[in-house]
Amino acid sequence: EWLEARGVPYYRKISTAAGSHKISAQKFRIVREFLEVGCSVLMSDIDIVWIRNPFDFMWRDTDLEGATDGWDEETAYGWTEHLEDVTLGQSRDMEGYRITAFNSGLWYLQATQAGLRMMQLLAHRMDTEDTWDQTAFSQESTLPTHDDWLNAGITVRVMNHMCFCNSKTLLRRIRPDPALQLHRPVTVHVNYHQGKERYMVDINARYHGGEANALERTARNEPRAVRSIKEVEAPFWTELNDGFVSGAHVQPSVKVVQRSRCKPLPPANAFLKRTPSRVDPACDEGEDMRALCDKLGEVASRGEVALVF
Repeated sequence: EWLEARGVPYYRKISTAAGSHKISAQKFRIVREFLEVGCSVLMSDIDIVWIRNPFDFMWRDTDLEGATDGWDEETAYGWTEHLEDVTLGQSRDMEGYRITAFNSGLWYLQATQAGLRMMQLLAHRMDTEDTWDQTAFSQESTLPTHDDWLNAGITVRVMNHMCFCNSKTLLRRIRPDPALQLHRPVTVHVNYHQGKERYMVDINARYHGGEANALERTARNEPRAVRSIKEVEAPFWTELNDGFVSGAHVQPSVKVVQRSRCKPLPPANAFLKRTPSRVDPACDEGEDMRALCDKLGEVASRGEVALVF
């Protein structure tokens, strides 16, 4: 009635889902319906304060643009860190990659085949697994295809963590930095703090009401700095490193090997119907390309595969 009275178009879905996680999980099925009719979707949780028009700040160069739970360059976009397995002697050095989760509360998904596959996959997981939508969304945004599980094959852009920021970034990074006092984020997601409404009221007063000190009402006791991951983990790094390099979680791979003897398995989620798009041969584009195609033709005629450096 509120929307109708104001002439706002709406699409109503009635669901019997109960509980915040179950209700939130319904969004993947609903977004899928929009994608199926060619409509791209900007998805937002209700604990987000909108400060600027988000469509003015979308890149639109990937299937998915999503906000991050990170609060600096490393946690937002990922980082490579040095690991060490002292039992391997001269081969002790190795590298690991880590990243903070995507947040399923704010993302823009284009109406592409890959975007549709992602919503199909997440809707399937919500129906068949006891998992949190936040966890599944972050996994399917970042984890590779492996064994008999296909990912959606999407391209991903992480939104700038100072522009589409979470409440930790706002209160501990932006608020105390003199260089950012005139900065206006596009959105603020109050995902790190309880008592959300009070924070949202103060954020609205700061950026829409012009109250310069509005954030201090609820954030006056908030730390005015955030330590880096390296600083936080330094006292415990020996134990963390040993946990990483020992790698005790292998049971899923053991089961796959026992089933397949390393041969490819039919996908467990074959409903995605994902096939790679092949490049059209360019054998007529120059002498070098013609020579390469001729040699590959010789190899193919003998039923062989050759890799030449």
